[in-house]
Amino acid sequence: MSIEKIKLAAAWLLLAGAATLLRFKTELQSDSLFLDSLFTDLFAHGGRWAEWKFIQAPAFLPDMLLYLLAYPLLPDAASRIFFVSFAQVLLLAGAILWCARQIYPQLSRAAQTTLLLLLAFVTLAAARSNMWLYFYSTNNHLGATLLGLVGVGLLLRQLNRPSRAGAALLIALIAAAQVSTKLFVLSFVAPLLVLLALALVALPRRQDWARRHRASAWRLLGLVFAAELLAAALGALLIRNNPAEGHRSVSPDTVANAIKLFLQATGAAFSPDNHWTQALAILLLLLLLYLGAALLRQLELAPDRDSLALRWPRLGGTLGWRYGAAAAMLAVGLPLNVFGSLLSAGFVDLSAYRYFTFPLTLAVMMAVILLDHRYRQRAAPWHGAALLLAAGVLAGGVHAARHRTPHADPASLVAGCLTAIEADGFRLQAGVGDYWNGAAVSYYLPRHNPVLVTLNDAAPLFWVSTLGPLLHPEHYPAHQHSNFALLRNADAGGQFDYTAATIGKLLPPPSRVQACPAAQMQIWLYDGPELDATVARIKADYLARRAARKR
Repeated sequence: MSIEKIKLAAAWLLLAGAATLLRFKTELQSDSLFLDSLFTDLFAHGGRWAEWKFIQAPAFLPDMLLYLLAYPLLPDAASRIFFVSFAQVLLLAGAILWCARQIYPQLSRAAQTTLLLLLAFVTLAAARSNMWLYFYSTNNHLGATLLGLVGVGLLLRQLNRPSRAGAALLIALIAAAQVSTKLFVLSFVAPLLVLLALALVALPRRQDWARRHRASAWRLLGLVFAAELLAAALGALLIRNNPAEGHRSVSPDTVANAIKLFLQATGAAFSPDNHWTQALAILLLLLLLYLGAALLRQLELAPDRDSLALRWPRLGGTLGWRYGAAAAMLAVGLPLNVFGSLLSAGFVDLSAYRYFTFPLTLAVMMAVILLDHRYRQRAAPWHGAALLLAAGVLAGGVHAARHRTPHADPASLVAGCLTAIEADGFRLQAGVGDYWNGAAVSYYLPRHNPVLVTLNDAAPLFWVSTLGPLLHPEHYPAHQHSNFALLRNADAGGQFDYTAATIGKLLPPPSRVQACPAAQMQIWLYDGPELDATVARIKADYLARRAARKR
């Protein structure tokens, strides 16, 4: 076995080792338990798919498919979440290497090793920080990156050698990815449409070579149109409840907030508070600057001196049109991703750099390919870079494994208080709480007592959940009587301000209140039917309003 094959195999092992550290990041909360709640409802309670409400990124591929595989094989939600996260790392590695070879078929093993080690470094940084990248975090949109890379590869193959099978694969991928996450429209479909439109406008009409390229552009437009029709059909079939219902509309205030969060997230990425994310941010910036400078050097005035032209062949004799096409996709896609996320007010938290994962991954790949093309004959720099990355990943992984940060899921603290209450003789039935004390608290309780999730105005919150218990209570016979409410302390109202001063005014006075200081909560307990009568009225009013809206 050659030294390059050994290095490549070692890179795979280091990547797998970095991925195992994601087990320490697994936190069970209402968002991360969405798929577990879904499959438990479908398989244990006879729930109905049509009664579930998904988010705008339901992640049918690959997350839901992987979780479906893990659900009967692994014993608990934490193991299943880790399985999906680990599988995502390996799938992403495979997609990166495959896409890189489509862009540059001569990709060396040294460059492949570097790509794997870079992904291992990113995975380690995710494991040592609050980055939202893999399935252990919520709403990660990794499908847009994974399927985007596969899409670039399929697109290049279709441009090189059109075929019906390739066209069908591309249509299916675009449709499936778009249904899985709307971010795919922004990261892949929109840049592709912009480039095809530019090609049709810019290409001359009379030369033979231009006519061939125009025909290719029209064919690709037809494929995208077919994919959009298929995506619409799949969306209607799989998503029965509007995921955008209840979302805030875009306004100058929400856009301004998105820009503020973007600037804060950028500052946090380069902050020395976390050396892993700081090192990753600096590395990404250097690779982006290197690639950007290389591409800008190819800009020149056209012969008429009135327009700019790109001299892709100057990027290297064997890089050719594939690299140029991917560079054009990146040049359009990256600003579209950034400005689209900001102007749509989609940048909603400090972890929202996850929306840019696809163009950033593509940029890193292309920088490594360019380095491979220019310096592949110089073995020393490649060996040095691989050794430095491998040493950093290995040392960081060992340190992370030895110095794990203990943490308790907030919902487990609440469940602990409830379990103690029941041990003292109070028989828990069903409860009422905010979103973060809904599915997660129920999961941690020994008998999985249901918790009706409401807003602080007592209206049920229909979000990544099912209407089944409201519409078909006969399918959910256990613990139907509501006799406890989960309220937050006045100084810890949380995202939903779920306190005695808000929701407490709409609930009947409790028989007694049990403090839960570890979770900064207070638990209202009811010996009689007062809470159950209030909950029954809340459910009835909600279903009546819902029925009225459908008329």
